[in-house]
Amino acid sequence: MDDRTSRLLRALRIVRDAGATLEPVWDPLARDGFVYRGTGSPLDDQSLTVDLEELANENYLDRVFFDRISLCPHCSSHALNVREICLTCGSSNLTQMKTILHFRCGYVGPLTAFKVEATGRRCPKCGKIFDNLGTDHDSPGEYFICRTCNAEFQVPEVGARCLSCGAKFGGVDMQKVRSRDVFAYRLNALGGAALDDGRLRDAPAELLVDESGLYRRNVLIAHVEDERRRRLAGGKEFGLIVLGAGTNGTPAAIDGKLATSVRTALGEAGRVGRLDQNHLVALLPGAGAGRIKSAVSRVLELGGVRAAAIELWDGGDVGVRLDEAARQIDAHG
Repeated sequence: MDDRTSRLLRALRIVRDAGATLEPVWDPLARDGFVYRGTGSPLDDQSLTVDLEELANENYLDRVFFDRISLCPHCSSHALNVREICLTCGSSNLTQMKTILHFRCGYVGPLTAFKVEATGRRCPKCGKIFDNLGTDHDSPGEYFICRTCNAEFQVPEVGARCLSCGAKFGGVDMQKVRSRDVFAYRLNALGGAALDDGRLRDAPAELLVDESGLYRRNVLIAHVEDERRRRLAGGKEFGLIVLGAGTNGTPAAIDGKLATSVRTALGEAGRVGRLDQNHLVALLPGAGAGRIKSAVSRVLELGGVRAAAIELWDGGDVGVRLDEAARQIDAHG
């Protein structure tokens, strides 16, 4: 086994050992601002990102959006200090002041401009006393004062300083700030098959399907596990149909011709895999009860095939549950 294969299989095992999904860990000292832990070595953790990306590009892992970070337009550093700045001079030396609107004369000013007296506050414009909020005055909000140039405004600009190169930018220059999506990596059916076989695929789909174009057993089970995780995480529906051949309770081998007929009957939306020589399993991602029932009917119309929909919403070993369903189909043949 060459070094590349060993390295990538190690990365796949790290994802599997993390519970099938490896999430990044934020680290301000890391080059990218985050790392993927699991190698036991900080140096190897830094290089693990490259392996994960290579595996995702080769479809052994699925990328799962995790977060988005902003990058300095000058040096690409993730160390940006984003804050509010003055519209006039760009300083971040701002203070907020509460404002008061005096209904009688229409004067609007900072709270500190209205002198507090025994019976209320005195308006600096008309000299009248008021003390009933909502009746004779209100607070329209706050505004900002720049301590550097004394400018006043209601809405400041957003600016940033790069803590790596020292660059400062704000206003329209903030549009130059670049972003980078950060992903978690999830082990998929192909990645699981590679771990089971202890090798990467030699040709496209070589580990995925057999000579009849059916998903291999381990790949099929991995696809079902993927769909079950999606259901648990987001409530997405899926259907499962177990199929067997034979008559009078005697199982018979499903040849390539019959397998092709089953795939055709289910259409492109169905994924068909070989559970064993005598049984197939059809996976219908996103299928509800009506679509599952219709799919079973189409398969039964082929003749010589037994089929039943099953549910695997709960836990348990997927392979064991599918084998049990296959035996039940044979018993009721």
